[in-house]
Amino acid sequence: MLRILIDGYNFILQSPAYGPMARRDLEAGRDALIKDLSRYRKMKGYALTVVFDGGLLLPPWGGGGKQWGVEVVFSPPSKTADEIIKRLVGQKGGTVLVVTSDRELALSCERQGATVISAGEFENRLKKALSAETEVEIRDDTDQPSRGTVKKGPSRRLSKKERHRRARLDSL
Repeated sequence: MLRILIDGYNFILQSPAYGPMARRDLEAGRDALIKDLSRYRKMKGYALTVVFDGGLLLPPWGGGGKQWGVEVVFSPPSKTADEIIKRLVGQKGGTVLVVTSDRELALSCERQGATVISAGEFENRLKKALSAETEVEIRDDTDQPSRGTVKKGPSRRLSKKERHRRARLDSL
């Protein structure tokens, strides 16, 4: 089963939707993100974990554990969320998708076999999924050009690593 690990404050502060809210009220930004992730989890069935730096304001409910079905982790004051995410990726390896725009964390997680997606790209997929939840999409395939069986030019096949990454991301 795919587990999605989200670098919480990195995601919130990169987001045009959650960022302004969190700058006014950090707790409101966290709650809005967790509620949206909860809806996403119900739709997709993925295990979701959001990791926040514990040095910043802790929520009144104490933090940690599950909130609305999403596992919420606050790092201890002596550690960062990045360290917790790296440890979790080390435990799970290739069954993890990490959401972060932190380049150092992304490279470290990729070296451990995780798939990494930027906060902005994941937010776009999250918005698309949540809007599809409330709207009925009518798909019109007649606008798609038909592809013939004649092959032209050299193959443009992606690398195995990139095909694997895209397959995992397409499932989001």
